[in-house]
Amino acid sequence: RKGRWRKLYAACFYIRADAKPGRDPYASFIAGDYEKLLVLRFLRAMDAGRLADDCRERMLELLPAAQEATLAAFLALFPGPFAVGQELSFSAASARELAVYRDGRHQGEVEDQAVVAAFWAAWFGEHPLNEDVKRGLAGY
Repeated sequence: RKGRWRKLYAACFYIRADAKPGRDPYASFIAGDYEKLLVLRFLRAMDAGRLADDCRERMLELLPAAQEATLAAFLALFPGPFAVGQELSFSAASARELAVYRDGRHQGEVEDQAVVAAFWAAWFGEHPLNEDVKRGLAGY
């Protein structure tokens, strides 16, 4: 993601070797029921809450109001701030759960299919957090 023309983090996205995204890989990345991993390595310091705020904005567009408490609990798992070189990972074993790791330490997880899908849609949906990152993560 670029902030005032400076990249804030490098991002890598992994899926199981035997996963088959099909004709619409972005839709598969959002709803596919296979293991996924998104890794962010911070290239610059990032203020507290900035990443969570960006995710909240996109995810709220996709979730019903009833999901707000679950969304808030999930976003609390990565409040920031982030220092140069820190790593934040989002690991999904299925379409129903998503775990958060900071520098390899487990921060917690969310077990809510709608929230998990909204998170992946924030990265791979029609209005991603960053279009360049979306294309780069998917290899397109």
